[in-house]
Amino acid sequence: MEISRHNYWRWVRGVLAALLAYIFVGVAYSGAGKIVTDRSTTPPTHHIVGQFSGTLPAIGVALIALACIYIGMWKRASFEIVGWVILLAFVFAGMIFS
Repeated sequence: MEISRHNYWRWVRGVLAALLAYIFVGVAYSGAGKIVTDRSTTPPTHHIVGQFSGTLPAIGVALIALACIYIGMWKRASFEIVGWVILLAFVFAGMIFS
């Protein structure tokens, strides 16, 4: 009984980490980029530039954090702690600075 309960908690942590990383990347995606107005056309047109390239660092941080969490879930517990610290630090930094 103890093994199945431990395995269940492991999967819950993995799903929570994936959801938190997804939210982090979604917030970073919505805050990236800027609108540029092209006044050479009539009427002036608007373009969003830099949205994908502005999101790449957030995707990289989320992938590194998820990799640490998933490695820690199955192999070494210290990696999981590092992954959670990275993910939570960037989520809180995103909440404060955006």
